[in-house]
Amino acid sequence: GFIMLTFAPTRIRLMQIVPGLAESNPERKLQPLPQVLGIDFGDGKCKTIELRSAPGMQTIKIDSKQKVTQMRIGIHSATPLANAEPLISITEVILKAYPS
Repeated sequence: GFIMLTFAPTRIRLMQIVPGLAESNPERKLQPLPQVLGIDFGDGKCKTIELRSAPGMQTIKIDSKQKVTQMRIGIHSATPLANAEPLISITEVILKAYPS
């Protein structure tokens, strides 16, 4: 599966993401956490992003190199958990048009 984001034409330069459920959610430990994401800006070129397993916001520098109107986020791999729910969550995604 993947998440498709659509927005006004923007050059994306930074992504902030909270992988998994929120740290305060007791269900967090029952779901696999996303480890590797694939990012595609609609150009057919997938960029691979590795995530930390620590809870909280992660900041990732990316560059769409031009104004785009969509971004697809796919989950390439997740931490394996015995008897885990068949769900993988992402709590929040923030895209920014400027470098940090």
